[in-house]
Amino acid sequence: MNRKGSVGVRLVTAVSLTDAQLKGLQTAFSALAKIPRASLRASLRRWPVCVVGVVPREESAALLEVVTGLGVGVEFFTTEDYPSSVRALLPPAPPSFKGSATTLELQFRPSRSPEAILRFWKDGDVFRLQFASVHTSVWLRRFCYPLWLWNPAADEPDEPPEDPQTETVEVPGFAELLQAGLRLNEPGEAAGIDGMTVEIDARAGDARAVNAVWSPAKGTDAYAILNMACELAQGLRDRKSRQRLAELKGYIGVGDAL
Repeated sequence: MNRKGSVGVRLVTAVSLTDAQLKGLQTAFSALAKIPRASLRASLRRWPVCVVGVVPREESAALLEVVTGLGVGVEFFTTEDYPSSVRALLPPAPPSFKGSATTLELQFRPSRSPEAILRFWKDGDVFRLQFASVHTSVWLRRFCYPLWLWNPAADEPDEPPEDPQTETVEVPGFAELLQAGLRLNEPGEAAGIDGMTVEIDARAGDARAVNAVWSPAKGTDAYAILNMACELAQGLRDRKSRQRLAELKGYIGVGDAL
């Protein structure tokens, strides 16, 4: 949604805003000026994290001063920040993952549903898998305009709360999966509208390979990696984990639904 040389603007409002704060925001953002103040207060209460505009990068410092002066949180972003935002917002890897020399991480970024991360690592003599998600879409929540901004009368539900959740299980091993990840050499990600980007980060000692693929087709090396990873994830037991994994598999047609 960002034009070249521009940055997106995201408001972060923890409490109900006063009339003075709302008036200030309506002065600062033309998209908010057309919304009746009572409706705007209700919408920002229901969507405490929301995108409200795009501004030239050189105007961001002055806008930051104005909005923070109102006592309202504001963040600036570009779409290039998306992968790092997913990593920052989803539950982190455990210390044993960070300390392991043998790891594989798959970051799933679907077009229209919550993101997730699958992590595999060797922990001493044990092999582990962690599934992590917040069960709401980071992309839709933090990088897209909410529907009510364009249609204040729209019957849009409240913003779903972030629900950080992880599950860790033991796996018999992932040597074949790791080697496939280290061998993978994708020329570059080709994004689309409906599908899923998967970032694959494989590491064994000093060897490392990082690739990002878009909805890999059957018969490709990337598809084989996702298929093996999902097979190993069959050991997940938490209902939320299994539901999210089944949804991710559906984007690329990997295996049977869990």
